[in-house]
Amino acid sequence: MEAATRRSCIVTGSTKGLGHAIASHLVASGYEVIGVARSRPHNWIGADFIEADLSTEAGVGLVVGKIRRLDSIWAVVNNVGAGSVQSLDELTGSQMMDLFWINAVAPSLITQSACRRMRDGGRVLNMSSVASLGAPNRSSYGASKAALSSLTKTWALELAPRMITVNAIAPGSIETGMFRTFNPPGSEGEERFRAQIPLGHFGTPEEIAKLAMYILSPSTRYLTGQIFYVDGGLSVGRVMA
Repeated sequence: MEAATRRSCIVTGSTKGLGHAIASHLVASGYEVIGVARSRPHNWIGADFIEADLSTEAGVGLVVGKIRRLDSIWAVVNNVGAGSVQSLDELTGSQMMDLFWINAVAPSLITQSACRRMRDGGRVLNMSSVASLGAPNRSSYGASKAALSSLTKTWALELAPRMITVNAIAPGSIETGMFRTFNPPGSEGEERFRAQIPLGHFGTPEEIAKLAMYILSPSTRYLTGQIFYVDGGLSVGRVMA
């Protein structure tokens, strides 16, 4: 892709999994990446780093304060998020509030601040989930990610006059450290997830990062308001079922 010197990008949840893969690709392509996570890794390769816990109002405030001091921003990648597993019978209001905060409210406040620093266009990329279409025992997680997908479309319309594009990626099962922690090779969980995927295998962070790079490119100017399901056909299979 074209050189991206001096284009600053904020990537939340940038030290692990999909966020780390996206941040690494951005740095390799010449972007100045500002990472956000609870703690800065000793080998951080980006231009800057913000230590903040986005599950708290204070943590979001730290990021917003840093953004206000920047001269300009090209893109924000709202990758950080949290999940939970519970049936409707087990669901509590506090669980839903916690997930809506980190999966929908925090991205909203960070994007609001970032867009005020975007000039001559810009890019917003949200990380939703295939669970936003509905999944057993994922009431709070699925609903909060569905909210983020809806926000993607609303922001795309509001920001279009400024040539800022807003899109989302909604991954299915991806080979991240977190996924493998709960679904080790050969486990019942692994086989259960694999059985739902028409292609019969899991995705990789590399695939997500490559799509993110296309969406974030300055030359990708006519793409906005879209939700990309990268899930091996899982979302299509649900429609056909």
